Amino acid sequence: MAIREKQLPEPGVIVTVLSGTVTPEDVLAHYDRLPSVERRRMLIYVEPTADLARINVGVIPELKRAIAAKLVELYGNERVLTAWVCGPGANEPLIDFWCRYVVGGEYLSTSVLFPTLEAACDWLGLSGAARGAAAEAIEVLG
Repeated sequence: MAIREKQLPEPGVIVTVLSGTVTPEDVLAHYDRLPSVERRRMLIYVEPTADLARINVGVIPELKRAIAAKLVELYGNERVLTAWVCGPGANEPLIDFWCRYVVGGEYLSTSVLFPTLEAACDWLGLSGAARGAAAEAIEVLG
């Protein structure tokens, strides 16, 4: 599976790891698996070996619409914080584009790209225990 997720013990924190070849269908299936949680904080880690080439600019508007509808279904009109971790490489331009493209409107997730796990955890306000659990989840899921 190209996208794996785990809900952390800290309420409302979901860690997702993208690895291998990731397709638009994988992305939609991931959002179908998400649980509805009280505090909505997502940490998405893009493995250096992830291949996002099948998610091209042409499919992004459709993905945005589908994900926006799923977020409303899960969380109502409450905003979701999504921290993306992606180092320099082939995937960084796409993730950066996504974070800028989904700003505002009907898309209820504030998405920000970070170069390090530490910076993403800071922005999400994760506790020390949650940071450790996130790092462990990334290692296990990757």
